[in-house]
Amino acid sequence: MKYAVVDLESTGPRLDQGDRIIQIGAVIVSDGQVIEQKQSLVNPHQELSIRIQQLTGIRSEELKTAPDFSQIAQEWFERLADCVFVAHNLHHDLLFLKDHFAESGLNFDPPAIDSILLAKICFPQARAYNLIDLAADFHLIYNEAHQALADAQITCQLLDIMARKCQQLSEKCLKQVVTISKSLDHQESYFFESACNFCLDQPLVRKRVYQKDSRETLSKTILLWGQLLQEKLSNQAHLIVEGNLHAIDKKDQALIVDWFLNQGEKVVLVSSKIKFWRERYRLSDLSDQLSTTILLNPNDYIHPQRFKKVLASLKKRKIQSYQAAILAASCIWLEETQTGLLLELNHEIDIKRLMIEYETSNQLFSVNPFYQRAVEQAQKAQLVIMTDQSLFGLKQSKKIRTLLANRLLLIQDLDHLAQSAMIHFQRTFNLSHFLVLGLQLKDLLFMDLDEDSDSIRLINQLMWMNDHLHNYLEHLESQLQTIYLPIEKQQNRILYLNDYPKIKKDLYDFLQSLSSRLDRFIEAVMVWPKNDQINFQDKFKEILTMCHQGRKMIASLLDENSYIILKSHQVQERFYQFNVCSRDYQYINFHEDFLEPFHQVLLFSPGNAYFKQFIGSYHRLNLWNYAYYLLKQNEPALDVYLEMDYLPTRSTKTTDLTDDLKSVVDWMNDSSNFHRSVSQVLLVGSRQQAVEAYQYLTQHLDNSIEIPIFAQHISGSMNKIKRYIRESNTFVLVIQWQTLKDLDWPILDKTVQLHWLKLPFRSLEDPLIKLQADLASISKEEIFDQLLIADMCHNLLATCQTAKGIFSLDLILLFDGRVFSKYYSKEIQQRLDRSLHFILE
Repeated sequence: MKYAVVDLESTGPRLDQGDRIIQIGAVIVSDGQVIEQKQSLVNPHQELSIRIQQLTGIRSEELKTAPDFSQIAQEWFERLADCVFVAHNLHHDLLFLKDHFAESGLNFDPPAIDSILLAKICFPQARAYNLIDLAADFHLIYNEAHQALADAQITCQLLDIMARKCQQLSEKCLKQVVTISKSLDHQESYFFESACNFCLDQPLVRKRVYQKDSRETLSKTILLWGQLLQEKLSNQAHLIVEGNLHAIDKKDQALIVDWFLNQGEKVVLVSSKIKFWRERYRLSDLSDQLSTTILLNPNDYIHPQRFKKVLASLKKRKIQSYQAAILAASCIWLEETQTGLLLELNHEIDIKRLMIEYETSNQLFSVNPFYQRAVEQAQKAQLVIMTDQSLFGLKQSKKIRTLLANRLLLIQDLDHLAQSAMIHFQRTFNLSHFLVLGLQLKDLLFMDLDEDSDSIRLINQLMWMNDHLHNYLEHLESQLQTIYLPIEKQQNRILYLNDYPKIKKDLYDFLQSLSSRLDRFIEAVMVWPKNDQINFQDKFKEILTMCHQGRKMIASLLDENSYIILKSHQVQERFYQFNVCSRDYQYINFHEDFLEPFHQVLLFSPGNAYFKQFIGSYHRLNLWNYAYYLLKQNEPALDVYLEMDYLPTRSTKTTDLTDDLKSVVDWMNDSSNFHRSVSQVLLVGSRQQAVEAYQYLTQHLDNSIEIPIFAQHISGSMNKIKRYIRESNTFVLVIQWQTLKDLDWPILDKTVQLHWLKLPFRSLEDPLIKLQADLASISKEEIFDQLLIADMCHNLLATCQTAKGIFSLDLILLFDGRVFSKYYSKEIQQRLDRSLHFILE
């Protein structure tokens, strides 16, 4: 059997916008032997973008002397003519080749296989499916990424690894995968049917020796911290701890966990960074000395019986290619997994969502064997790792509460815990979705409407509800139009209804009248003879769920411990997507419900000074009786530079970034400042600012600065942006500071200059700020001085510290002179004196 592993590089991804091939490479394999390896440059007759030149290492000058594709078309056509065509991202490579061959009068339509689909099926637990990450996962030498032949060689090696893995699958599993793969878009089923034909006699690329990173030893500082915390906990069983300079980072937190484990403590660790901890204790020497397990909620584990039932159901349907890939990958994963934890899977293998979508009955299954095993392991383990959500699940499970009793509870991030609790226990009522459901039900009824009295009564009730809701939404929109001016673009709006009692009262009155009408509609459905139709039942169940949500919202509107937020989406002067959320000011019984079973509780606070101001996380969780302790940190302050020549001057108050961006670009365009070996990160405060900054940079950055520009909300998902950054020698990245601070980033070996366009002040209209002001009884006039300054200082410091942990920071620049020129500048400098050192040049 003969196949060709092919890779193309092109001027861009869009054939329909004139992009052309610039390089083609192939590895030809026949009966397990590599018989040819070939690479050719191609003249696209157009300039290459800076990004493509950086990505591929190919320069426009090289291509000017390369042949046109028409000059090499016949040679390549003959080379590939009798081969199965394999490519990583088949759609791009095959589409471009077909088009370019057609220009030379050659019809190219080979049997084809997409190795990305194969990788998703064979490696469901991979962190990503691009060649760089896959090569790293299997420790392959890969020094010339985005060179066509090098990419083809790595793909060929991965194909060999996948083929050998398929040969090791059980006969039952392989048979399932073969059957499912027939629903894929191309000839991928052939690979699974005859995997032996894709095994190489000798590997193309030598595996590099992989050395496991040795764990860090416990420093004197960590040993001292551990002893201090143990002493504090012996006197006060419940403790909140912060660093005196900045948040205690997860690396130091991990070492503190190690210290307690080395003392023989049995620990429950609550964290949102489960994958970080899984990887750490899987690779660590400590895992040889103690047992570690993860215990989440039952629905976080796949139920084998449920999966088997859904799989049997979907085999009878015509399913889409992406669904087939998820099913086949899940079959292989179920054969390999020891835990059944869905978080093991790559986010693209979303089998949980597929099972919910296609489950045809509410059949009760026996206890999930994977969850049962996790509970048994947790009973024996010294370290049990949980998420915020699984901690909240303790309230419903006396067995697990008893099992974890008398352990030390370590919570990685108090603020994240409070935020998770707020979201987990919030009540929502989506007004727009309810209207859509009503209209869908009306369409279903009209399709099969009889003229009997029950049917007429039912349709009348539904039409009244729909009209009533439609009229209310129009009224609500008119109220919002008096608050917000028309805008040129679009924006999400969040309204704190405690400040708008008239809107809040109108909402209450509307929900009350809707609830009574809903009761009559439900009664009418119960006596309707055709209420057992499947499509109708599905929509009606959603209506019942939303009816329950509506009643909860009515109660929340009367509850003094609740605050109400109205979310909407504004486009010019119109408003859409109305959603009401109710959240509690304070979770009164949080300790009793979730923390009481543990004999000691240690919570790490991110150092935001809210504790001392009687607002924020500890108050919202009602942890008044917890002791508070500052761990002493000994680190030099970070230097933050303000260059007078580049500080923006504003003659009028403005909310756009034009002046700030001009200053940044002027600084970059100055050759004495800009270093080609150093990347630039611009921090903005919102999605709109990110878009505005990207557009300004692409238009005004000096063309001689050959550096690609990436921007959040413009350049794809954050996973893609992370990959682009890893692949680029240097780059400009525009990103919201909130994303940089909160996202789980890998450590990147990149030297970076960090640009703050503005100090990260929140708006006085921010609902969370208003909530915190209410909690602390701060008047509107005092919010800025007593709350916003402290909040800004925390965000500035936390983001700089996060950036320091991700990148090698060459320079921090601030283009906001308020730290020296405003009346509150002295307070800012005093608050940050030991952590950030502001230098005016």
